[in-house]
Amino acid sequence: MKKANYKIVSVSLILCFVISLTLLGSKVITMTNESGQSQLSNTVQIGNDYEEYKDIQTMKKDAGMVFQGTVLKVNKPVKLVEFYISNDKSRPYYAAYTISDIQVEKAIKGKLYPGDIVQIKQLGGFIDDTTWNSQDEPLLTEGTQGVFFTDPYKVNEEYPPSVLMFEQGIFKINDGIIKPNKLQTNLTINTKSNESSNGLTSVKIDDFTSALENLND
Repeated sequence: MKKANYKIVSVSLILCFVISLTLLGSKVITMTNESGQSQLSNTVQIGNDYEEYKDIQTMKKDAGMVFQGTVLKVNKPVKLVEFYISNDKSRPYYAAYTISDIQVEKAIKGKLYPGDIVQIKQLGGFIDDTTWNSQDEPLLTEGTQGVFFTDPYKVNEEYPPSVLMFEQGIFKINDGIIKPNKLQTNLTINTKSNESSNGLTSVKIDDFTSALENLND
C-alpha cells in the first residue's frame, strides 16, 4: 500500500508589519480585522508528498473501506497526533483535523450497511490560533455526495480513517454523474457509460459503483 507523507510548506505569522524569515520557509505578513486592529494568527500550509494511483483496482485493494454516501455533518476541528518525532511516542507532533460524518448509501468494501454513519478525518481547520491548510485536499462540506475510499493506516486506532491518497480518494457526484478531479483523470476503470472530453471522463454513478463491485479486492 502506498503511504502518503505530509510536509510543511510554509508557516506564516500574521502581525502588523512585514518581515521575511528564513527558518522553515516562514514569513510574517500583515492582516487587520474589520475594525482596523491587527490580528495574531499562525497559518501552516501543508503539502502532500505522495505517488498518485494509476488505476482504481489498486485503490480498491489498498482501501480500508469503499462506499457511496452523503456528508451529513462537518464537525469542529480537533487536534490529533500527526506523527511521532523520531518515532518516539513521548514526542508527538499535533495537527488540526476536521472530521465529517458521512451516511452510507451503498457499501462496496468493508463491513458497512446502508444507513451506517462513517467518520472521515481530513487535515485542515482552525485551532489554537493556527489555521492548517492542505494544498491537495479541500475540506468536505455538508451535503456533498460521493464515493469515498478510506486509508487503512492510522497513527492511532482510536482516530477515524483519512481519505485514501487525499483528494484522489473522493469521487464527487453531481446530478448522478461522477466527473473526475485533476488527480483522478489518469485513473482507469471499465464502465458501461463514459463520456470523454479533453482527457476527462464522466461516468454515471450506478455504472461506476457496479464496475467497482466487479473489481477484485
